[in-house]
Formats: sequence, C-alpha cells, structure tokens
Amino acid sequence: NIIAMQGPFSKELNVAMMRQLNIKYMISKKGGNTGGEKEKLDATLEVGAKSILLSRPEIEYPLEFSNLLELLKYMK
Repeated sequence: NIIAMQGPFSKELNVAMMRQLNIKYMISKKGGNTGGEKEKLDATLEVGAKSILLSRPEIEYPLEFSNLLELLKYMK
C-alpha cells in the first residue's frame, strides 16, 4: 500500500495509520524537521516497523530552475 498524503503529521497520526494498515516497513524520503522525519521514525519504533529513508541523489544538472518564471524567461 502507498499512503500518498501531504504532511507532515504528528507521531500519533503516523502510529494510527501504521497500526490500522499493519505496516511492517515505512519507506520515505529524508525530509528533515520540516518533513516530519522524526515523527515518522518515532512512530515506526513504537509499532515495531522498519524504517527505510531515501536520500536525494547528488547530481549536478547543467540547467536548474527554482520557479516557473525563471524557466519561462530562459525559454524566451
């Protein structure tokens, strides 16, 4: 099952979802404090699930845009 919800969520909500769905493995991207990483890890410890955290690959892209206006300006 994939839970596709926009968080972050409290530890209690994570625990409730993990128990309700009988989750044994939690796979998530490393989100740090703003992504609720600690709450997810604490929840997996409480329910006895395994945590797998994915890091963003370190790739240097030749062009990179942080917003749509920059991209449109470049395209003109």
